[in-house]
Amino acid sequence: MGQRSSRIPAAGTLNDPLLLAIDLGSQSVRARLYDRQGQSHARADVALCEPQSRHNGWAEHEPGYLQSAVADACCEALSAADLRQRVAGVGLTTVRASVVLVDRKGTPLRPIIMWSDKRRLRQPPQPRGIARLAHYLPLLGPTLRQVQGEAECNWVARHEAKTWANTHKMLLLSGYLNHWLTGNFLDAAAAQVGYVPFDPRRGDWAGERNWRWQLLPVLNRGMLPDLRPVSTALGRVCERAAAATRIPPGTPVIASAGDKACEVLGSAPARKATAYLSLGTAAATNLYTDTYRQPHWLMPAFPAAIPGHWLLERQIDRGMSVVGSFAQQIGASLPDIDARDRAQLDQLLQRSPPGANGLGVNPFVQPGTDIYRSLDGYSDSRHTPADIYRALLEGLCFALRHGTQRLQQRRGRTAVDRVCIAGGGARSHDVVNLVADIFALPAGRTQQREAATLGVAIDTAVGVGLYPDHPAAIAAMCKVPDYSPVRAAEARIYQPLFEQFVKQYGAMADAAAIPGQDHS
Repeated sequence: MGQRSSRIPAAGTLNDPLLLAIDLGSQSVRARLYDRQGQSHARADVALCEPQSRHNGWAEHEPGYLQSAVADACCEALSAADLRQRVAGVGLTTVRASVVLVDRKGTPLRPIIMWSDKRRLRQPPQPRGIARLAHYLPLLGPTLRQVQGEAECNWVARHEAKTWANTHKMLLLSGYLNHWLTGNFLDAAAAQVGYVPFDPRRGDWAGERNWRWQLLPVLNRGMLPDLRPVSTALGRVCERAAAATRIPPGTPVIASAGDKACEVLGSAPARKATAYLSLGTAAATNLYTDTYRQPHWLMPAFPAAIPGHWLLERQIDRGMSVVGSFAQQIGASLPDIDARDRAQLDQLLQRSPPGANGLGVNPFVQPGTDIYRSLDGYSDSRHTPADIYRALLEGLCFALRHGTQRLQQRRGRTAVDRVCIAGGGARSHDVVNLVADIFALPAGRTQQREAATLGVAIDTAVGVGLYPDHPAAIAAMCKVPDYSPVRAAEARIYQPLFEQFVKQYGAMADAAAIPGQDHS
């Protein structure tokens, strides 16, 4: 899978080059130095505080705070001079749908609106053209209105008119950091995931008559960065960024992709028959396709981190954050469990049988909702904390299996025959076994602890010419997971429970995957 892409030479002639991969996630910034075999030589993690919430539902970070965190992570990873001089290229990925407004010099004009921000414009601007007529259609109208209401540009133009008037560029977080590194208003095309007029089929901004512009009437093409395909050059590290990060000046900066796309690329060799699960703060399931197909007619496919490919995705907002919620609300009261230790929490799975003694969970409630409100059939005289913990994870896995089956129906052709797991949840062997049993398919976890940074490194390796194309880079750098077999007895228990889950929550799951559709 993949194709050749244009490249620029590395910063120097290096006998044993290294690749600096940066991943700005929800909870931390990670910087890794990989060699051309995908082995990590240095790593650094900088924890991030929770986003600021000046009003209920808001989630913002100061741009300087995230920029400093990236600089600190790079400085730590590049602390050894001998490693620093071997850096042949830099790439980065960030959380999606996080918006930065900047002036002509690239200076931010307001805090970053993060992906988890829930603000909404109550009376969106009237769309233009055909989108205005579509507003009155019963199926399409609610989705279009929600997209308009949640689009950050529409909100800022209405409520912070002076800021919007001074805005030169509206960038996603990846574009802001790439500009900081290079001084160029360029970003990776495959990182454009958010309320922006991006056409994933063509891999560029939508044409001027496209309906996407009609939903964002305050925005024009000049306010957006130019885009570059995966593994092509965005520029070279400028002197200012080099001083802040210890990256050698002149080092090529290479376009990568969005966070989930990079995680999928680094998880396991690319296969259409593999379902790629991400068990992070939010959970997701992804399937590769080399023909553009939408996961739903109202939802786009996202660009993959491999040229000429897309990802069909189903996301569940309340992913592995349920573990943290359980630890705070219930686990802290358990006398024999340290709720801060994930390994100890997973011991609870051994204390409850498959099916959690009949306890069910609605996994589609909003993140932060009280755990007890998501339980179905709970009895304090019958169910233990171990049952609650198991039910939370089972409900998430049922939702991911249902989503995977829906994506496979949309894609057609190749059937899924295995599951690869990345993200924090993949570190638990018990969770991997649970996925295998509920999916009734072999499940394995990526051998790289940080799959997203490895995906960035693969894109960067192709971009600086260490490999001629992505298939060669993947073969050399990406390891095949060790797959756990399905436990037949557990799988037989879970099959009727999954069928019951689909009857009870299937319609809610489909609605939750589409903006504007009621899934309460």
